[in-house]
Amino acid sequence: ATANASTPPAAPVRMIFFIHVPFPTSQVFRELEHGEALLEGMLHADVVGFHAFDHARHFLNAAKRILGLTYESLMGGLIGVRHRGTKVVVTVSNVSVEA
Repeated sequence: ATANASTPPAAPVRMIFFIHVPFPTSQVFRELEHGEALLEGMLHADVVGFHAFDHARHFLNAAKRILGLTYESLMGGLIGVRHRGTKVVVTVSNVSVEA
């Protein structure tokens, strides 16, 4: 199907990846056959979120040690990782489910 002139352009898709379990150290990713690919896959999201700062720290260290990426402080206390020309935001949020 072709878009006509009155159809507005589609908004870019934004993806958030929130991991609900503790994130392992970079050593675990070194040992995995596809550890680098797993990290690369996570970095395709616009935002990567964790429950605790230690989990985010493990992710940032793995990105640095395995993929050679660096991170920077952003406004609002967020952290950004540059990956393939984009900035991936890393957040920490203690999300829970009430019973």
